[in-house]
Amino acid sequence: MRKILKRIGQGLLILFILFIGLFVVPYFANIVMPWDRAHAIDAALEWGGLNELPENADIISVDTEGSMFTREFIIEFNCGQKELDLWIQQSGLNKLSPEKDENGIKVYRVPGQKGSIGGLVYVDINKGNVIIDMSWS
Repeated sequence: MRKILKRIGQGLLILFILFIGLFVVPYFANIVMPWDRAHAIDAALEWGGLNELPENADIISVDTEGSMFTREFIIEFNCGQKELDLWIQQSGLNKLSPEKDENGIKVYRVPGQKGSIGGLVYVDINKGNVIIDMSWS
């Protein structure tokens, strides 16, 4: 009986350690786990009122920053010129004046949607590169 209880205790300890390692530590260490990538992308797009990423977008990175009271998602992707132009139009960025426009890189300040505080969208027209940086607090 003692051996069985010991095995159960070891099993519960292993499950607890796995839970902490897979869910709690990544949350506070600002790590986007593979199963959370789609949620992070969707949240960043929703917070900025932006259109879905182009179908053929090459997602370079999905990062997160913040604490238990704030969250920031940073999405970087590349796509072709036609797809980028269409995405800019569908996202409404063409209706905003860029804060900065240097060397083909435009920086748009996007007002927050769905309770977020918004953020910045960096568009490098020459390279077809976009960085979306949206925050919620």
